[in-house]
Amino acid sequence: MTPRSLICPRCRSADLVEHETGLRCRSCAAIYSRENGFLALLRDPGDRFADETGCCDHDNEEQSNALTTLSYYMPLWESLKRRWQRAGSPPLKILSAGCGVGVDVDLHCEHGIDAYGIDCGGRVAHWGRRQQKSRLFIANVKAVPFGDDSFDVVKTDCLLPHIGVRGDTTQVCPDYQEQRFEVARELMRVVRPGGLLIMANPNRACPVDLFHKSQVGHSRGLGRFHSPSERFLLAFHDYRKLFIDGCGGAAIETLPIANFWNFSTMSKASLGRFVVPVLRGYFALLSLPGLSAIRKSALNPWLMVAVTK
Repeated sequence: MTPRSLICPRCRSADLVEHETGLRCRSCAAIYSRENGFLALLRDPGDRFADETGCCDHDNEEQSNALTTLSYYMPLWESLKRRWQRAGSPPLKILSAGCGVGVDVDLHCEHGIDAYGIDCGGRVAHWGRRQQKSRLFIANVKAVPFGDDSFDVVKTDCLLPHIGVRGDTTQVCPDYQEQRFEVARELMRVVRPGGLLIMANPNRACPVDLFHKSQVGHSRGLGRFHSPSERFLLAFHDYRKLFIDGCGGAAIETLPIANFWNFSTMSKASLGRFVVPVLRGYFALLSLPGLSAIRKSALNPWLMVAVTK
């Protein structure tokens, strides 16, 4: 990645040059230094996320993310490549927004995909283990340091629920919706016309959140119950409001959810060995062709949403 491939997150100029500590923007004079070898392209030094790591340690998260990348995302990208690419086309270009420990960027590159990752939370401390260090940037999704129409696909895994919240909790700020619109506009900006935003999170319409347990002090439990009126999570209609009504997206749909989760953490709970096979079977059922309407409903605990720009 060369400086000319990036933009300044403050003024959006592409006039970035090498500086003794990192990069300097010749348009606004902002200086972006490296932290442990990684460029910190933050609009403001306070644009950090104090992520909670109590629900699973970094090694478990790395293993889980690797399995999701190989079992879910790789088959999805293969289908996109068959649809989009012809002989001699450049590799599929993907941004992992909120990439966490960053293992998905390594795996994507190993499979011939032109992948990059951004994150601004504590998981960036894990990036020293990555092979593709030059493709990882400390950055906030409110000011993505890439130019317009840069990517074929932007993917996020449970990113938007953590926008506009107080720390790493389920409590939203008064301006949470404005913050989420800001992020939606940024993610749409860096996707090329006809490209996709692939987004995942627990379904707000479903009263059982299987995936945020540490926030209620039960990291080894099977989940947490919540009201569908809770504003922390997003339902399908929330995505429509953000990306279709708010950002002018061309289309929105749900994707199958089978093979996204391996339930490794849940398997450690006392009832996990009984519950996990049932959940896997249920997720496979929800993924059958023709059940997109069910995937939008309260019967589906996990949303996979695709927005076409």
